[in-house]
Amino acid sequence: MNWGYADLDEHIDDNTGYYSKKLYQQVLANVALTDRNILEVGCSRGAGAAWCVRTYAPRSYVGIDPSQDVINLCQQCYSTTPQLSFIIADPKTHLPFQNESMNVVFSIETTNTFDEIEAVKRFVDELTRVLTPNGYFLWCGLCNVDGSSVLIDYLTANNAFIIKEKVNITRNVLHALDIQNNSRADFIERYIQPADQEYCHLLAGLPGTQLYNNMQQGHAEYYRVKIIHIQFFLKVVQNGQQLSKTITDHLTINLKVNDQTNIEDMIEIFHSLVINTGRLDNEILEYF
Repeated sequence: MNWGYADLDEHIDDNTGYYSKKLYQQVLANVALTDRNILEVGCSRGAGAAWCVRTYAPRSYVGIDPSQDVINLCQQCYSTTPQLSFIIADPKTHLPFQNESMNVVFSIETTNTFDEIEAVKRFVDELTRVLTPNGYFLWCGLCNVDGSSVLIDYLTANNAFIIKEKVNITRNVLHALDIQNNSRADFIERYIQPADQEYCHLLAGLPGTQLYNNMQQGHAEYYRVKIIHIQFFLKVVQNGQQLSKTITDHLTINLKVNDQTNIEDMIEIFHSLVINTGRLDNEILEYF
């Protein structure tokens, strides 16, 4: 499923996907998922998607993958699971969903393959389009040693998104890979053709591979990130013309910010008010 997450005092190796499910739990923690529309970018074999539907009871859950074979397998295994569907789609080109149709979009390790800036830009554009204004993008994967990532940096470079939480979980991921080393190596040896085994070892992050060594030696780090889509729009009248302005613009321009006030904190407060009240009106604006 994925590389997994293990508490540092866990040491049981199994082949049930336990640690992969724990990584899902880490990424999805403290986000309302029940009765929400959820999109998983890169659903792999679909086991994680099925587990999420059983655990969180979303209104709908769609898993996408660019491989027709992968989608066929998912549909074959989980066609009877309510609220769960799988669609072939390449996130580097287009997300085949309506504007503002997804409350939560998340990606577990999938965007590690986005090695071209144009692919990153297209994905960010599509993500911005399909997420609801109060929606979440949840992500985990490899970052540079300073915690930077081309995707996350580009995503938060405009006023549409802010990072709510960013946590370094490298030690936990490495520990999970260590624990699962024997079972995963055995699986690859049993079911993968010899010519493809080395590549599968790399994808699985097994100890001794470049990806594992980069993390262990401090050349790369593994983060989980929670990002909020905050691009609410105000209609303001200026010189007789009606203009659209983002809430971020409004707060930045109109707040009397002192040295102790973080504009992102104020934006988050505004975001919480709008979500909790369901309103975007002058009374809320006057709060600021």
